[in-house]
Amino acid sequence: MSRSLGNVIDPLEVINGISFEGFHKSIKDGVSCQWILSVLNRAIFKTIAGLESYKFSNVASTVYSWWQYQLCDVFIEAIKPFFAGDTLWLCLENGL
Repeated sequence: MSRSLGNVIDPLEVINGISFEGFHKSIKDGVSCQWILSVLNRAIFKTIAGLESYKFSNVASTVYSWWQYQLCDVFIEAIKPFFAGDTLWLCLENGL
């Protein structure tokens, strides 16, 4: 467990009391943010590799797949109830 990864229990929440729903939301937000950022990282590296090797069809496919199948279909649908603002804006900014 790591505080920077967002997968730890905040002792102040335990002391002050946290609902099960609140606890579940905080754990889910941390995991989904980690996941989408790792997928974004892979897409960026694939895009750079495709540009360097002049494989533009691979670049277009990678970018399209990232937007359509990862960000829109999975991540945005998963966070709609919680809206993880900073991570969503980071993905949108880097994707554009």
